[in-house]
Amino acid sequence: MNYRIDLAEMDAHAKRVDEIGGRIGTAIGAGNAASNPEAFGLLGIPLAALCSAAQHMAMNTLNDAAEAALDHHKRVKAWREDVENNEEEQTSRFKTGDS
Repeated sequence: MNYRIDLAEMDAHAKRVDEIGGRIGTAIGAGNAASNPEAFGLLGIPLAALCSAAQHMAMNTLNDAAEAALDHHKRVKAWREDVENNEEEQTSRFKTGDS
């Protein structure tokens, strides 16, 4: 079995995960803005009360997703760094003194 880890592909994956984290952050910001009972005006206060439980659950889910995205991003970056360091170490073992 032969495989090769592409550092550029790992960077691209980390970038995509970071972009998804940004989208989740935007959703959290919107959810926080709408959590004010007066966000939809005085007539919307009863509606906000009806929706608060669902909104609370949704915000918990979004916060969990944001935490998972951040953790995934950190792990991909750390893995990429380990791969690069290992690649450099292996390459240096085969270099000759006159290169």
